[in-house]
Amino acid sequence: VEVLGSDGEPLITADRVTVGIEPAPLFAGRFEISEVSIEEPHLRLVIEGGEIQNLPDLEQEEGQEEDDESSESSLPADVGVLAGTVDLEVRDAPGGPLRVVLEEANFDVTNEATGDTEVRLLIEGGSVRQGEVNHPIDLLQGRVMFQPSQERAVIRHVRARVGPVRATIPMAEVGLAAPYDLSADAEVWVPLSLMRDLPLPAPALEGAVHVAAHV
Repeated sequence: VEVLGSDGEPLITADRVTVGIEPAPLFAGRFEISEVSIEEPHLRLVIEGGEIQNLPDLEQEEGQEEDDESSESSLPADVGVLAGTVDLEVRDAPGGPLRVVLEEANFDVTNEATGDTEVRLLIEGGSVRQGEVNHPIDLLQGRVMFQPSQERAVIRHVRARVGPVRATIPMAEVGLAAPYDLSADAEVWVPLSLMRDLPLPAPALEGAVHVAAHV
């Protein structure tokens, strides 16, 4: 499977896409997808000016009705992404072009009948590169529950290791509407040696800073 972006380069490729169908609605003339599994996809995104530049131009054909009841379909209950890769390029990032690569990315999305959506992710490789600075991504793991009816997202069990920096977020809540309230517990470990990468005069320090805070 391959979808080209607006620049003629692949936007997304996948080794295999498996779709499950709900059998009961077929007897009523309805087509409902129960689950989707995407194996080894590769997603490439280019961002500049705060916008994704390489999305294809998907215009609705003339005469096609958006609200045609015969074409209504619900979201699949489960969507799984296995061993994916995300290649993100931010061309106008502060400090110069930034490239983030996520490897061995696994996502599991569950759409509840209540309208809530839970996303579970596990990423076990990748890198963050800007100029001569290159930090490996060893682990990104966590769960997010989007609750539109309550206008909030609940984040749980987040762990991250990016180069020498480690962070954990046991629990956080983020508002999905203004004023976008944030409540979170977090712990961060940052080695003082990272100060050598800053374009500022600084003494050679050893050790690490450990910060535990509630926001």
